Amino acid sequence: MAIARALLVLLVATAQAWMPDTNARIEVKYGDETSEQFVGNAMEPDHFRILDKDDFSIIVGGRNTVYNLSLYDLSENTEQRLAWQSTDAHRELCQVKGKSADECQNYPRVVARTHKGLLVCGTNAFKPLCRRYGRQTHSSPLEEFDASGRCPYDPQHNSTAIYTNGQLYTATAADFSGTDPLIYREPVRTERSDLRLLNDPSFVGAIASTSHVYFFYRETAVEYMNCGKAVYSRIARICLNDKGGPHTFSDRWTSFLKTRLNCSIPGDYPFYFDEIQATTELINGVYGSGNSRNDIVYAVFTTPQNAIGGSAVCAFAMRDILEAFEGPFKGQESMNSNWLPLEKHKVPDPRPGTCVGDSRTLTDSAVNFIKTHPLMDRAVPSFLARPILIRVSLQYRFSAIAVHPQVQAMNGNKYDIMYVGTDDGRVIKAVNVASNEGEFDASVDEYSKSPVRTVVISEVQVLPQGMPIKQMHVALTTEKLIVASGDIIKAVTLSHCGNVRSCRECITLQDPHCAWDSKQQQCSWVGNRQFPNPERFLQNVEYGKTDICNKLPALMPGHSNKNPGTKKPKLSDTDDILNEIPIEVIENNVISEEKNTNNKHETDLLTVEAADGNIYSAQALLTAVVASCVVTLMVGFVIGYLFSRRFRHPFFTDTSPFNEQHNHLNRRSPLETPLNTNSGFIATRSKNVNMVANVGPLVKQDNLHLELGKERTLDLRNSTESLDKDLKCGTLQKVKKTYI
Repeated sequence: MAIARALLVLLVATAQAWMPDTNARIEVKYGDETSEQFVGNAMEPDHFRILDKDDFSIIVGGRNTVYNLSLYDLSENTEQRLAWQSTDAHRELCQVKGKSADECQNYPRVVARTHKGLLVCGTNAFKPLCRRYGRQTHSSPLEEFDASGRCPYDPQHNSTAIYTNGQLYTATAADFSGTDPLIYREPVRTERSDLRLLNDPSFVGAIASTSHVYFFYRETAVEYMNCGKAVYSRIARICLNDKGGPHTFSDRWTSFLKTRLNCSIPGDYPFYFDEIQATTELINGVYGSGNSRNDIVYAVFTTPQNAIGGSAVCAFAMRDILEAFEGPFKGQESMNSNWLPLEKHKVPDPRPGTCVGDSRTLTDSAVNFIKTHPLMDRAVPSFLARPILIRVSLQYRFSAIAVHPQVQAMNGNKYDIMYVGTDDGRVIKAVNVASNEGEFDASVDEYSKSPVRTVVISEVQVLPQGMPIKQMHVALTTEKLIVASGDIIKAVTLSHCGNVRSCRECITLQDPHCAWDSKQQQCSWVGNRQFPNPERFLQNVEYGKTDICNKLPALMPGHSNKNPGTKKPKLSDTDDILNEIPIEVIENNVISEEKNTNNKHETDLLTVEAADGNIYSAQALLTAVVASCVVTLMVGFVIGYLFSRRFRHPFFTDTSPFNEQHNHLNRRSPLETPLNTNSGFIATRSKNVNMVANVGPLVKQDNLHLELGKERTLDLRNSTESLDKDLKCGTLQKVKKTYI
């Protein structure tokens, strides 16, 4: 009995380990809900890119146009439209160089609001140009100048730009072929054709602090070249007051440093998500039980295209980034040597990469050191020591991310709600419900436990299947999510509270945006709102415990507990049986909820009442059914095996017609092989030779075997005599020889 119990526990644990823990509570197919959208050129590619935004509008760069769209309904403010086409000469020259007619248009890629007005830079048929517009009117530009280094040549090139401290910082390619990558701020740039600084990078984002600008990108890892080829995710840093170096380094950065971003599943052999795809802006929030404030940036990562399709979301804290840049440098003694951390005595003083008053006064040795040793040895770890969200799929990968930061739940806890876009047009809404449970250990400057327990709230097919999401933006003033692809921009709702129709479904969502309104009997939006009567709303983000639904007041006669007109989500394919029981019965404790004694996380999608009054979840029921089936099969196999061993002698001997014919075919002669007609045993031949078998009608042979088994003895003489007698009596038919 003890062995059976241990086996049952093992099977239950195995079944739970293989159960998915990130299934979406709500799934919405494409076209199931209406949303505002904007389409520029219906017949021609636009290559949309969101270039700037404020509380009420976004600026979008399209084909020969800069659009100003309202965040409320994506309607265009036509008075703010900027039309800017390339000249005929530029388009013709572009096509002569081998580009298509669609590529040889002007696609604005950089927009910056400066103190003088608006700065716009476009590809201009692979001859980038910038224009400055005044504040009052956008009808005519104030000036026009070359944009090499500020704007990419190719509209689909991965580039980024940020305007801070009165300067424009860009990361792009500075030539027609895209082989001269650079990080640029007039007139300073990175070194040309130096793989140690930039090695075929793809830039995805940039953020700024009070003293530095940070760029996120992926590139071919130079430190891995001796072992093969690999792509690593990077973060690079430069000082805002870097004015270039002395003498020949006057137009080169003196503070450029870079290091690796580590987004991986920890273990003895970590599994890495090496290719960064998108980042968010810097988010300041309260994390951990100590209520410590941190600056966080979220990013999405993927595995390589030729690997298993995996995607992940990781967060990085600014304190960890600063610590990595203050760590040891990495270098190699010779071209074929391994990359190893440098000893401290080899690092010049003052430390290279630090911000100084005037970088032009630095020594040549300090500038040469930063040129040959831009890579740091220590990688930036994930903020929670592991990815927040992981998906393995052959159908899609993560491509964009946006965050609604610090959404306050009804209990006062704050959560960052993530919206993750994929390359097949869907948006995944997720939240780390354990983000307020971490214990910060200042002695080791890390969390003593990794508080990651992510809940996937919804999965919405926003764009047609196969259309990738390029950018996303959370519009807080309008409570909408802006989704941008190459040719369409959509505005969708931030939550789907109205898609659930019962208290239990609403609580099980674990969505900080949603709470059950006990007065209106519906799942309502409550994200970051103040209510005069908070006890009216029910919510449990941490565990999704539905026992609080038992505290609802009794319904008036004739009042329905269901909200008509709402659509049932995927989580309730089968109706919750408790929805059919009146609240008055629940109040009388006819149905009792299981107690949260161990503070255990539950994601009950369906509850069923047992005879003892306990409520069991669908996951528990499924585990019990699977375990019962496996145990039953194993017990049946053991019993069958013992049964067969016990009764093997009388029932499982070789007396079948096939075996007997086989034995007859393998015997040598009546004189060489002993015959046992009772048991049907005849010794087999030791080697393969051509044999002649006497084959007669099966019925006659069966009669012969029956008669031989009744009265004949086992000695050879009687056997041969009986056979001769049977032949004389005509028992056997004429024999037919068959060669085998």
